[in-house]
Amino acid sequence: DPNAQITKANFQQSATSGTLPTIFMTDVIMNADTGEEIELNKQIIEIVRTTATNSFPTFTVIEMSSENFNKANYVIIGVIKYEAYNNQPTKLPHLFLSAVDVKSSQVMAHSEVWLASQDMKFQPTALYSDSPMFMKDSRAEKVIATARAESGTMVDRSYFSSMETNGLLTEASTAYNSGNYPLAVELFKKVARRDDGQVMKTYVGLYQAHSKLQQMAEAEEAFAKLAEIGIKNGNLSVKFLFQVADTSFFGQPDEIAEYDIWIRQIAKKISELPSCVEISGHASRSGGPDFNKKLSDRRAHTIQQRLLEVSPYIAQKTTAI
Repeated sequence: DPNAQITKANFQQSATSGTLPTIFMTDVIMNADTGEEIELNKQIIEIVRTTATNSFPTFTVIEMSSENFNKANYVIIGVIKYEAYNNQPTKLPHLFLSAVDVKSSQVMAHSEVWLASQDMKFQPTALYSDSPMFMKDSRAEKVIATARAESGTMVDRSYFSSMETNGLLTEASTAYNSGNYPLAVELFKKVARRDDGQVMKTYVGLYQAHSKLQQMAEAEEAFAKLAEIGIKNGNLSVKFLFQVADTSFFGQPDEIAEYDIWIRQIAKKISELPSCVEISGHASRSGGPDFNKKLSDRRAHTIQQRLLEVSPYIAQKTTAI
Protein backbone atom coordinates (compact mmCIF):
# COMPACT_ATOMS: atom_id res chain seq x y z
CA ASP A 1 0.00 0.00 0.00
CA PRO A 2 1.78 3.20 -1.14
CA ASN A 3 -0.18 5.24 1.40
CA ALA A 4 1.71 3.54 4.22
CA GLN A 5 4.87 5.24 2.95
CA ILE A 6 3.49 8.74 3.45
CA THR A 7 5.49 9.69 6.51
CA LYS A 8 7.56 6.78 7.77
CA ALA A 9 10.83 7.53 5.97
CA ASN A 10 10.93 11.19 6.98
CA PHE A 11 9.88 10.47 10.56
CA GLN A 12 12.71 7.93 10.81
CA GLN A 13 15.29 10.37 9.48
CA SER A 14 14.27 13.20 11.81
CA ALA A 15 13.92 10.95 14.86
CA THR A 16 17.42 9.54 14.54
CA SER A 17 18.86 13.04 14.28
CA GLY A 18 17.06 14.08 17.46
CA THR A 19 15.29 17.02 15.79
CA LEU A 20 11.72 15.73 15.94
CA PRO A 21 9.55 16.64 18.93
CA THR A 22 7.09 14.22 20.50
CA ILE A 23 3.68 15.77 19.78
CA PHE A 24 2.38 16.40 16.27
CA MET A 25 -0.82 18.29 15.47
CA THR A 26 -2.46 17.65 12.10
CA ASP A 27 -4.13 20.36 10.05
CA VAL A 28 -6.98 19.50 7.67
CA ILE A 29 -5.97 18.15 4.24
CA MET A 30 -6.89 20.61 1.48
CA ASN A 31 -7.46 20.40 -2.27
CA ALA A 32 -4.70 22.65 -3.64
CA ASP A 33 -6.63 23.34 -6.85
CA THR A 34 -9.77 24.69 -5.16
CA GLY A 35 -8.73 25.50 -1.59
CA GLU A 36 -11.43 23.12 -0.31
CA GLU A 37 -11.02 20.77 2.63
CA ILE A 38 -11.78 17.19 1.59
CA GLU A 39 -13.43 14.11 3.09
CA LEU A 40 -10.29 12.05 2.50
CA ASN A 41 -8.66 14.04 5.31
CA LYS A 42 -9.82 11.56 7.99
CA GLN A 43 -8.31 8.58 6.17
CA ILE A 44 -4.98 10.30 5.54
CA ILE A 45 -4.66 11.52 9.12
CA GLU A 46 -5.38 8.02 10.43
CA ILE A 47 -2.62 6.62 8.19
CA VAL A 48 -0.23 9.27 9.51
CA ARG A 49 -1.21 8.52 13.10
CA THR A 50 -0.89 4.76 12.71
CA THR A 51 2.41 4.92 10.82
CA ALA A 52 3.99 7.37 13.24
CA THR A 53 2.92 5.75 16.49
CA ASN A 54 3.67 2.21 15.30
CA SER A 55 7.17 3.20 14.23
CA PHE A 56 7.91 5.43 17.23
CA PRO A 57 5.92 4.70 20.43
CA THR A 58 6.93 8.05 21.96
CA PHE A 59 5.18 9.99 19.20
CA THR A 60 1.66 11.33 19.72
CA VAL A 61 -0.49 12.63 16.86
CA ILE A 62 -3.37 14.95 17.80
CA GLU A 63 -5.92 16.79 15.71
CA MET A 64 -6.08 20.54 15.23
CA SER A 65 -8.15 22.31 17.92
CA SER A 66 -8.03 25.48 19.99
CA GLU A 67 -7.17 23.44 23.08
CA ASN A 68 -4.35 21.52 21.39
CA PHE A 69 -2.60 24.43 19.71
CA ASN A 70 -0.20 25.07 22.60
CA LYS A 71 0.64 21.39 23.11
CA ALA A 72 2.20 20.64 19.75
CA ASN A 73 5.82 21.14 18.84
CA TYR A 74 5.21 20.08 15.29
CA VAL A 75 2.36 20.61 12.81
CA ILE A 76 1.66 18.33 9.86
CA ILE A 77 0.17 20.24 6.92
CA GLY A 78 -1.08 18.49 3.78
CA VAL A 79 -2.63 19.18 0.39
CA ILE A 80 -3.68 17.14 -2.63
CA LYS A 81 -3.17 18.49 -6.12
CA TYR A 82 -4.14 16.83 -9.40
CA GLU A 83 -1.06 16.66 -11.61
CA ALA A 84 0.18 14.77 -14.65
CA TYR A 85 1.88 11.53 -13.65
CA ASN A 86 4.89 10.51 -15.80
CA ASN A 87 3.75 12.88 -18.55
CA GLN A 88 0.51 10.96 -19.01
CA PRO A 89 -2.59 12.91 -20.12
CA THR A 90 -4.69 11.77 -17.16
CA LYS A 91 -4.01 13.66 -13.96
CA LEU A 92 -3.75 11.80 -10.65
CA PRO A 93 -4.02 13.08 -7.08
CA HIS A 94 -0.62 13.96 -5.65
CA LEU A 95 -0.43 14.18 -1.85
CA PHE A 96 2.09 16.53 -0.21
CA LEU A 97 2.81 16.56 3.54
CA SER A 98 5.16 18.81 5.48
CA ALA A 99 5.98 18.62 9.18
CA VAL A 100 6.83 22.08 10.49
CA ASP A 101 8.51 23.08 13.74
CA VAL A 102 6.14 25.46 15.51
CA LYS A 103 8.88 27.50 17.19
CA SER A 104 11.20 27.98 14.22
CA SER A 105 8.65 27.81 11.34
CA GLN A 106 11.06 25.48 9.53
CA VAL A 107 9.95 22.46 7.51
CA MET A 108 11.71 19.59 9.30
CA ALA A 109 10.38 16.78 7.09
CA HIS A 110 8.57 16.61 3.78
CA SER A 111 7.02 13.73 1.87
CA GLU A 112 4.81 13.21 -1.14
CA VAL A 113 3.03 10.28 -2.73
CA TRP A 114 0.79 9.59 -5.73
CA LEU A 115 -2.63 8.12 -4.99
CA ALA A 116 -3.56 5.54 -7.59
CA SER A 117 -6.97 4.59 -6.19
CA GLN A 118 -9.91 6.64 -7.44
CA ASP A 119 -12.26 5.10 -4.84
CA MET A 120 -11.28 7.60 -2.17
CA LYS A 121 -13.37 10.47 -0.84
CA PHE A 122 -11.88 13.40 -2.72
CA GLN A 123 -15.13 15.39 -2.52
CA PRO A 124 -15.17 18.53 -0.36
CA THR A 125 -16.55 18.44 3.17
CA ALA A 126 -20.10 19.69 3.76
CA LEU A 127 -19.02 23.22 4.67
CA TYR A 128 -17.16 23.59 1.38
CA SER A 129 -19.68 21.81 -0.85
CA ASP A 130 -22.47 23.98 0.60
CA SER A 131 -20.44 27.17 0.30
CA PRO A 132 -21.70 29.90 -2.04
CA MET A 133 -18.09 30.61 -3.00
CA PHE A 134 -14.75 28.95 -3.50
CA MET A 135 -12.54 29.92 -0.56
CA LYS A 136 -9.05 29.88 -2.04
CA ASP A 137 -7.93 33.03 -0.22
CA SER A 138 -4.57 34.14 1.22
CA ARG A 139 -4.97 31.79 4.19
CA ALA A 140 -5.48 28.79 1.90
CA GLU A 141 -2.54 29.84 -0.28
CA LYS A 142 -0.23 29.86 2.76
CA VAL A 143 -1.36 26.36 3.74
CA ILE A 144 -0.78 25.08 0.20
CA ALA A 145 2.67 26.66 -0.03
CA THR A 146 3.67 25.20 3.35
CA ALA A 147 2.49 21.69 2.49
CA ARG A 148 4.55 21.72 -0.72
CA ALA A 149 7.69 23.22 0.84
CA GLU A 150 10.84 21.08 0.93
CA SER A 151 12.69 20.15 4.12
CA GLY A 152 14.73 23.04 5.49
CA THR A 153 12.41 25.71 4.09
CA MET A 154 11.37 28.58 6.36
CA VAL A 155 7.63 29.11 5.95
CA ASP A 156 5.28 32.02 6.59
CA ARG A 157 5.24 32.68 10.32
CA SER A 158 1.73 34.15 10.27
CA TYR A 159 0.24 30.66 9.98
CA PHE A 160 1.61 29.74 13.40
CA SER A 161 0.70 33.06 14.99
CA SER A 162 -2.91 32.21 14.06
CA MET A 163 -2.74 28.65 15.36
CA GLU A 164 -5.44 29.08 18.02
CA THR A 165 -7.76 30.67 15.46
CA ASN A 166 -7.03 27.84 13.01
CA GLY A 167 -8.01 25.42 15.77
CA LEU A 168 -11.29 27.24 16.38
CA LEU A 169 -12.03 27.22 12.64
CA THR A 170 -11.47 23.47 12.56
CA GLU A 171 -13.82 22.97 15.52
CA ALA A 172 -16.46 25.18 13.91
CA SER A 173 -16.16 23.32 10.60
CA THR A 174 -16.48 19.97 12.39
CA ALA A 175 -19.66 21.17 14.11
CA TYR A 176 -21.11 22.29 10.78
CA ASN A 177 -20.13 19.11 8.96
CA SER A 178 -21.82 17.03 11.68
CA GLY A 179 -25.04 19.05 11.42
CA ASN A 180 -24.69 20.89 14.74
CA TYR A 181 -25.50 24.32 13.30
CA PRO A 182 -26.11 26.20 16.60
CA LEU A 183 -22.66 25.18 17.83
CA ALA A 184 -21.17 26.09 14.45
CA VAL A 185 -22.67 29.59 14.72
CA GLU A 186 -21.28 29.98 18.23
CA LEU A 187 -17.78 28.91 17.21
CA PHE A 188 -17.65 30.87 13.95
CA LYS A 189 -18.79 33.98 15.85
CA LYS A 190 -15.96 33.43 18.30
CA VAL A 191 -13.53 33.33 15.35
CA ALA A 192 -15.09 36.46 13.82
CA ARG A 193 -14.27 38.43 16.98
CA ARG A 194 -10.56 37.81 16.38
CA ASP A 195 -8.42 40.05 14.19
CA ASP A 196 -6.87 37.03 12.49
CA GLY A 197 -10.31 35.49 12.01
CA GLN A 198 -11.27 37.88 9.21
CA VAL A 199 -11.00 35.21 6.52
CA MET A 200 -13.49 33.83 4.02
CA LYS A 201 -13.95 30.53 5.84
CA THR A 202 -15.27 32.33 8.93
CA TYR A 203 -18.05 34.09 7.09
CA VAL A 204 -18.88 31.20 4.78
CA GLY A 205 -19.41 29.19 7.95
CA LEU A 206 -21.63 31.87 9.50
CA TYR A 207 -23.60 32.30 6.28
CA GLN A 208 -24.21 28.59 5.84
CA ALA A 209 -24.99 27.83 9.50
CA HIS A 210 -27.44 30.76 9.78
CA SER A 211 -29.06 29.66 6.49
CA LYS A 212 -29.52 26.12 7.81
CA LEU A 213 -31.22 27.60 10.89
CA GLN A 214 -33.42 29.82 8.66
CA GLN A 215 -31.88 32.93 10.20
CA MET A 216 -31.75 34.76 6.90
CA ALA A 217 -31.09 38.29 8.19
CA GLU A 218 -27.99 37.05 10.01
CA ALA A 219 -27.04 34.98 6.95
CA GLU A 220 -27.20 38.02 4.69
CA GLU A 221 -25.06 40.01 7.12
CA ALA A 222 -22.44 37.25 7.01
CA PHE A 223 -22.56 37.13 3.21
CA ALA A 224 -22.00 40.89 3.07
CA LYS A 225 -18.78 40.49 5.02
CA LEU A 226 -17.81 37.54 2.86
CA ALA A 227 -18.31 39.57 -0.32
CA GLU A 228 -16.25 42.42 1.13
CA ILE A 229 -13.33 40.12 1.99
CA GLY A 230 -13.47 38.45 -1.42
CA ILE A 231 -13.42 41.74 -3.32
CA LYS A 232 -10.55 43.05 -1.19
CA ASN A 233 -8.67 39.81 -1.86
CA GLY A 234 -9.19 40.37 -5.58
CA ASN A 235 -11.21 37.21 -6.23
CA LEU A 236 -14.88 36.49 -5.61
CA SER A 237 -15.66 33.06 -7.09
CA VAL A 238 -19.41 32.75 -6.59
CA LYS A 239 -21.23 29.51 -7.45
CA PHE A 240 -24.16 30.72 -9.54
CA LEU A 241 -25.57 27.61 -11.23
CA PHE A 242 -27.33 27.84 -14.61
CA GLN A 243 -29.66 25.61 -16.57
CA VAL A 244 -27.94 23.55 -19.28
CA ALA A 245 -27.09 25.71 -22.32
CA ASP A 246 -29.04 28.61 -20.83
CA THR A 247 -28.76 31.73 -18.68
CA SER A 248 -31.63 30.80 -16.34
CA PHE A 249 -30.63 29.81 -12.84
CA PHE A 250 -30.70 26.14 -11.86
CA GLY A 251 -31.84 24.83 -8.47
CA GLN A 252 -34.71 24.55 -6.05
CA PRO A 253 -36.76 27.72 -5.38
CA ASP A 254 -35.15 28.26 -1.96
CA GLU A 255 -31.69 27.88 -3.51
CA ILE A 256 -32.43 30.36 -6.27
CA ALA A 257 -33.90 32.74 -3.67
CA GLU A 258 -30.48 32.83 -2.00
CA TYR A 259 -29.06 34.23 -5.24
CA ASP A 260 -31.02 37.43 -4.53
CA ILE A 261 -29.02 37.81 -1.31
CA TRP A 262 -25.77 37.23 -3.16
CA ILE A 263 -26.62 39.71 -5.93
CA ARG A 264 -27.82 42.35 -3.48
CA GLN A 265 -24.75 42.21 -1.26
CA ILE A 266 -22.20 41.91 -4.07
CA ALA A 267 -23.70 44.97 -5.77
CA LYS A 268 -23.66 46.88 -2.49
CA LYS A 269 -20.02 46.03 -1.79
CA ILE A 270 -18.92 46.91 -5.32
CA SER A 271 -20.57 50.32 -4.92
CA GLU A 272 -18.93 50.89 -1.50
CA LEU A 273 -15.39 49.82 -2.34
CA PRO A 274 -12.97 51.55 -4.73
CA SER A 275 -12.42 48.36 -6.73
CA CYS A 276 -13.51 47.72 -10.29
CA VAL A 277 -14.85 44.23 -10.98
CA GLU A 278 -14.54 41.91 -13.94
CA ILE A 279 -17.42 39.43 -14.16
CA SER A 280 -16.36 36.14 -15.76
CA GLY A 281 -18.89 33.65 -17.08
CA HIS A 282 -18.21 29.94 -17.49
CA ALA A 283 -19.57 26.93 -19.35
CA SER A 284 -19.02 23.19 -19.06
CA ARG A 285 -16.64 21.25 -21.29
CA SER A 286 -19.50 19.70 -23.28
CA GLY A 287 -20.50 21.44 -26.49
CA GLY A 288 -18.42 23.29 -29.06
CA PRO A 289 -15.94 26.01 -28.07
CA ASP A 290 -17.72 28.74 -30.05
CA PHE A 291 -21.06 27.95 -28.46
CA ASN A 292 -19.53 27.77 -24.99
CA LYS A 293 -17.75 31.08 -25.42
CA LYS A 294 -21.00 32.80 -26.36
CA LEU A 295 -22.85 31.03 -23.53
CA SER A 296 -20.31 32.04 -20.90
CA ASP A 297 -20.44 35.63 -22.20
CA ARG A 298 -24.26 35.66 -21.94
CA ARG A 299 -24.07 34.30 -18.39
CA ALA A 300 -21.57 36.97 -17.37
CA HIS A 301 -23.82 39.69 -18.77
CA THR A 302 -26.82 38.15 -16.99
CA ILE A 303 -25.06 38.54 -13.65
CA GLN A 304 -23.91 42.03 -14.54
CA GLN A 305 -27.48 43.06 -15.43
CA ARG A 306 -28.81 41.65 -12.15
CA LEU A 307 -26.17 43.66 -10.26
CA LEU A 308 -27.09 46.84 -12.15
CA GLU A 309 -30.75 46.37 -11.21
CA VAL A 310 -29.67 46.68 -7.59
CA SER A 311 -27.10 49.44 -8.08
CA PRO A 312 -27.06 51.21 -11.49
CA TYR A 313 -24.11 53.27 -10.24
CA ILE A 314 -21.71 50.37 -10.66
CA ALA A 315 -22.13 50.27 -14.44
CA GLN A 316 -18.84 52.15 -14.77
CA LYS A 317 -17.11 49.79 -12.30
CA THR A 318 -17.97 46.44 -13.89
CA THR A 319 -17.25 44.63 -17.10
CA ALA A 320 -18.54 41.24 -18.25
CA ILE A 321 -16.46 38.76 -20.26
